[in-house]
Amino acid sequence: PRALAPRVPRTATPRGSLATTVAPALGAGLANSMFFSGLPEVIEKRKEGKLGEFNPLPMPIILGNTVGWVAYSILTRDPFVAAANAPGLLLASWYVMTMCRLADKEVVEKIESVTMLMAAIHTAAGLACAFLLPTRAAMISLYGIICNGILLAYYGAPLSTIGKVLKEK
Repeated sequence: PRALAPRVPRTATPRGSLATTVAPALGAGLANSMFFSGLPEVIEKRKEGKLGEFNPLPMPIILGNTVGWVAYSILTRDPFVAAANAPGLLLASWYVMTMCRLADKEVVEKIESVTMLMAAIHTAAGLACAFLLPTRAAMISLYGIICNGILLAYYGAPLSTIGKVLKEK
């Protein structure tokens, strides 16, 4: 087993600065508000017992994204990244389970496929960190690339849809 780098004492950074405390705390709050924004609609769909026009396919991507950022927060020991994503991880897990209960078979198969893709990506990354990557910095870089790649796919897909719609007009 490799030894972990020692923790940097909290006194090594200025307390209460805008860059080290205020902005990251606001970012964590904004991230959580984004994760919780879908909660009322998901609760309503659960009461109705059907999805209707609700698109469940972003939910497994949110799950994969939050898994990655929580892993990144562990590697970097960054409490703000953890605070921004741990609640979202729990909520996204619940969202995925709820969507699978409410969706028809074809949609459930898509949800399962995307969820398994996210699991495969994180399994491969975890194995690479455990057995291939020589330094913590390399592990952090890998997870940073993976998490940002998932975000690009998540936000890039809607952008490509908008581009197709604009071309049709």
